[in-house]
Formats: sequence, C-alpha cells, structure tokens
Amino acid sequence: MGEYNGRSGLPIAARDAANIYGETDRSPATIVDAYVFDGAGRRVTEDQVLEWMAARTHASPVLTSTLRRAWADLEYPRWVQDPAFDLRDHVTVVPGDTDWESARWILAGLVHARMDLARPPWGMTVMQGVSGLGAGIPDDATLVVLRFHHSIGDAVATAALARQLFAIRPAEAPSPSPVRGGWSPPPVVALPRNLVRYGSALVAGILTAQLEDRAVRRGELASEGPSPRTRFNRKLAGVPRLAVLHFDLAELRAVRASVEGATINDVVLTVVGGAMVAYLSETGERPAGSLSTKMPIALTDDDVDSANKFALALVDLHTDVESVRDRLRLVSGSTRAAKERQKHPVVAARRGNVRRIPAFATRFLGFRAPRSEEEDGATRTGNTLISNVPSGCAGATFCGAPIVATFGMLTLSDGDRIAHFVSSVGERLSLTVTVDSTAMPDLDRYERLLRREYDKLRTDVRDEASSTP
Repeated sequence: MGEYNGRSGLPIAARDAANIYGETDRSPATIVDAYVFDGAGRRVTEDQVLEWMAARTHASPVLTSTLRRAWADLEYPRWVQDPAFDLRDHVTVVPGDTDWESARWILAGLVHARMDLARPPWGMTVMQGVSGLGAGIPDDATLVVLRFHHSIGDAVATAALARQLFAIRPAEAPSPSPVRGGWSPPPVVALPRNLVRYGSALVAGILTAQLEDRAVRRGELASEGPSPRTRFNRKLAGVPRLAVLHFDLAELRAVRASVEGATINDVVLTVVGGAMVAYLSETGERPAGSLSTKMPIALTDDDVDSANKFALALVDLHTDVESVRDRLRLVSGSTRAAKERQKHPVVAARRGNVRRIPAFATRFLGFRAPRSEEEDGATRTGNTLISNVPSGCAGATFCGAPIVATFGMLTLSDGDRIAHFVSSVGERLSLTVTVDSTAMPDLDRYERLLRREYDKLRTDVRDEASSTP
C-alpha cells in the first residue's frame, strides 16, 4: 500500500500485524469489496482478465509480495518479494453467467474464508451476466470482487488501491518494482530491548486506562457504556448471508440537511438502528435500553507507519427514542462526540501504547482478545458494526466496461453476528448487510424494515418542511 514508501523489507507496523496474530477461522481479517460494471453483452475470458491484471501489478509492491514472519514472532512480519508469484493463484473467473442468488453464495464464501498468507494476500473474482442487483443497475452486470488481508491496510487504503487498478491504462504500466528484504539485526538480538518495551508499554497501558476512567467520571470524556446484549451478540452458528440495498444520494442529502450538522453517515446509522430494533421487536426481543454500533473513525495524527489508520468507536443509536427525526438529531450528536473522544490526549495515548508493544506480546494479546458474548445481559462491544467508505471510483473501468455501483462486505465473528457496510460511487449509495443465517433466517424481512425506516425518515422530513411557514 501507500505505506510502503520505499521501506521494502522492513517489519510492518504493530496495528497491521495485529490483524495477523488475532485472526482465527471464526474471525477472518479480510476486506471484501465488489465493483459493479455495465457488462452490456461483453464477456471476458480468464486469459483476458489475467492480461488486464498483469498490466497493473505495479500499482503496489504488496500485490507481488508475501509476509514473512520471524521465528517465535520476535519481530513483526515483513513484506518480501514472492519468488513463486503467479497471477493464476489470485484471479478467478466464474464460468458462464451468474444469477444474483448464486452470486450471493459466492460472495458469502469469500467473506467467510481466510486468506492464504503463504502467498501475496489478495484475490480477484469475476462474475459476469449478473442480474437483479437493483433498480438502475443493468441486468447484464459484471462483478469484480477484490479481497485483501487487513494487514495490507484498512478499507480506505484498499479502496485507494482499487482506484489505482481501475484507473490504470495498459500503456502506463511499467515493470513491477521488486521488494528487497534489506538487512536488520537478528530478532533475538533485540529481545532484551523488546522485553523492556513490553514492560514500559504495560505500565503505560495501566496508567492511561486509569486516567481515562477518571476523565469519564469527571465528565471530561464521553463514556462508552454497555449496550443490551441481543441475538446478534452471540457466537456464530450459521453461515454468512448478504443483502445489498441501493439509495439515491440526492435524496440522502435532502434528509441530512434537515438536521444541522448531520452527515449522510448519521442518516444511515439512524435507519439501521431503527430497523434493528424493529426486527428485534417483531421477534419479541426488544431490548430495554438503546442499541449501539461500532464505527471506524479515521486517524490522521498518529501511528503514521500503520496502513490501518482507524479507531473503533462506540456510538449510541438512540433506539429507545420513538421519533425517527429526533433519533437522527441525537445520533448526529453521538457521532460527533465519538470523534471528539478519539482526539482526547488520554485516548490518543492509549492508542499510542500499541506502537510500543513488541511482536510476541502483540501476538499473545491478540490470541487472548475477548470474542464471545458477555454473561451479564450486556455487551461493551456494541450490537453491530457500521462502516462507511466512499470508493471514489467514479469513471473506473474494467476491460472497457464502465462502473455503475460498488458495495463492500464485512466479516463476522463471535459476538458480532451482523455488520453493515456503506459505499458509494457517483450518485448511488449502497448498504450491504452481512449476517449470520441463524441470527436472521429471514433477511428479506430485515431488508423491508430498512426500507421502511428510511421512508419514515423521509416522510418526517417532508412533513416538517411542508409545515414550516
């Protein structure tokens, strides 16, 4: 990714390595994005796709590099050129045409499967002749699905790489730059220093946690309190299922403008929160308190060496408030507070401790990270995850076909059985739901509830505008 910056062969950052050490079969660290192109009767062969991609492997050295781990993880993994790199290991063209229902099963499998870190950790799957993707999307669409391991970067970084791939013209393609291993002292030499770093980071972590608690008690820092535990906070028991809904951005902007300071993301959070509590209510499981969501917040001022530049914040969805427009106003305030919380010196210091922890300690902490539901009827990790990443791919093409839409898919894990991903291109915003099939066996009903909540919000905004003198 862009974080390479000529530092070939140097160990990756702690935040990136955590995605390797903490990954399990029940919690894959994979980013999956689908790009929809107007097929218009075009069909491409596997050889044509391989030729298209071969002209673009220079976009980032990680496309032809693999991660080499040190013995006993005494230092963080480093990128090195893969001498056995073969594009055929990374590119799949599904034969024939694919209907949307079949495409959803293929996509679910890509979301669920871990990536092979013995090879460059990315993959491309092409499906053609896909119909039924939604209003305004051609029935003869081509889906190009890109998968990246989270160690490469966050969703913003991988979207930037996708933009490069879809913007490059073959005539612009130079030869790929090799990744050289460079030299560094044997990891065992650094072990005494790393033990000191681990000790100091442990002490600093305890102190910053205490300072954070005091700041919350004094009202200087917003609290990330517990949320009611729901069926979505239990252990995984089924397979991922997917739904994709499309919205008009012009309509979303009009709704956003009805509340001063609100963003389009606030509108999406409000709609999702309302639909989730409505679904739980219909199943007789309406929680006593308000639901919350984890939300990635971009970081720009620390850990510049990391390709994962975000923090997960907890945002109250205010689902205990009946009026959908009042909820939008409250959610807007909660997202602003969550962003301000990440700027607080104590919170920033706690994040900074990650950079001081040596590789073996990060691996140990990753394996010990809590993954299952809490037993007291509450959860401190939120009821869902909602991520919003504009693709910025307007004007992109694939083998001559123009882009018409894009959507992303989030992985699931124990305690996190439903997730929502927001992406946009041009004037179309796409909302993807990924959910454990046992947590929501009737996904079509949830789709209808999402549409209903959005229509309620639009109606409230329109009615208030018409009643204003």
